[in-house]
Amino acid sequence: MVRSMRSAPSRERQPVTRLDYNLSAAHRVSGSYYWQEVVRDPDHLNGADARFPGALNERKYVSYRKLGSWALRSAVSSNVVNELRGGINSQIEGSVSAI
Repeated sequence: MVRSMRSAPSRERQPVTRLDYNLSAAHRVSGSYYWQEVVRDPDHLNGADARFPGALNERKYVSYRKLGSWALRSAVSSNVVNELRGGINSQIEGSVSAI
């Protein structure tokens, strides 16, 4: 029986930023930004790690994800509020084979 407990170096970063700012008593702007970076070599979570020690059937996984949103809220009167929202989302990911 062959057993291999290979170490799998990985890096994961997930910083989040949020900003709220009152432009005036009736207007407020806010925004948030989320960024995630994942690098796993070999990709042990998706079953792409080497089956036997020294085998070349493994993959490296790389993923970059970004998410941003913003909002402008305005109080028009004591019982009417307008809000404008927007956002952006991007994702780049892939696997690189060792063979």
